[in-house]
Amino acid sequence: MSKTQQLMAALAAAMLVGFLLVGTSEKTEEEKANEAMVSGYAQMSRMTTMKCPKAIKKHTGSQVYTEESTDTDKVSYITRTWKGGKGDNFKIAKCTFTLATGGITELDIDGKKVISK
Repeated sequence: MSKTQQLMAALAAAMLVGFLLVGTSEKTEEEKANEAMVSGYAQMSRMTTMKCPKAIKKHTGSQVYTEESTDTDKVSYITRTWKGGKGDNFKIAKCTFTLATGGITELDIDGKKVISK
């Protein structure tokens, strides 16, 4: 065999080994659980960002943009707090979104419960 043929055979063997390694490797249960948790948290965060500002605007007439603080266990709930600015019809709005219900479970505006489930 010439050197060129040996080099081509070695390259083909290396590619075959690479394909076999990638094709037969699977994610561990821990990796799958971590991915599910991250995906769940991202979904919950996105829903909170969509639903809470709409609910606050519905009850106050004021649009909210950037929350002041966030409290979460990253698994089942997110509570976000917004402060009203000049011209807003509220001082503090606190919205809790729970994954189990798929919606807002509490909305407090200036210490008054507007939504409670």
